[in-house]
Amino acid sequence: MKNNQSIQKMTLASMLVALGVIMASPAFSFVVVLFGVPAVRIDLIAIPIIIAGVLLGPIFGLGIGILTDILGYLLFTHAFGPYHIGFTINLALTGLIAGFVFSVLRRKSVKIPMSLINLVTLSLLSILGILYVITTESLRVGSSVVPLTDVFKMVFILSIVAFYAIIVGIQWLSRKRRSKHFEHIDLFIFIVMIIEITVNILLTPLWVENLYGAPPYLAGVFLRVMRAMWLIPIKVYFVFYITRVAFAVFGPKVRHLEV
Repeated sequence: MKNNQSIQKMTLASMLVALGVIMASPAFSFVVVLFGVPAVRIDLIAIPIIIAGVLLGPIFGLGIGILTDILGYLLFTHAFGPYHIGFTINLALTGLIAGFVFSVLRRKSVKIPMSLINLVTLSLLSILGILYVITTESLRVGSSVVPLTDVFKMVFILSIVAFYAIIVGIQWLSRKRRSKHFEHIDLFIFIVMIIEITVNILLTPLWVENLYGAPPYLAGVFLRVMRAMWLIPIKVYFVFYITRVAFAVFGPKVRHLEV
């Protein structure tokens, strides 16, 4: 029985690494250049790593994050720039944080107002993202400089508001329905939000600054805040539904709590 469970876990881990490497390819990501350096990368590579942490635990999540980054760099992301161990640390922390936070907060004895924390944090991120759009005149994407006209700014602002409304709506739906399929949505929002803030908003600008000497730190943070507001609802959606599918395929022995 233990051998079968180990085989299931290794099979799932291999599938998630392969999915993460695919997500690292240029077909599923692009880079926004700021101050002449590749400052912000738009991708979904974190999704399979978060799922690994949730389904298999923090240690598996950490290992899958490391493997995904190294294999993804060797196969694809070398095209985005030189290797930096900071980005490997990012994906390792993504899996570790997802697994650890899920393991701790799913316990009924741990009570925190997750919905309120999510709402307040997302509201602050939305405001910061909108302020960045209002005060920025142009963005450089690859080799092209894109002026932020009033129309572009309005589109960006409306997109932030729309994604904020979506994520708040998902929270409201989870609280209203309270079915077993929706009981963990608040937790998934919290996990994805914590990872975005810790890894992508706070740590990644440090690695970019260290790698390229890119000034200034705060400009990269504000751009990443806007990126976070676009990607948090997308990541939550895929993490939630792929986790449900994985549980249905591999069964409850993949981990110790049904999703």
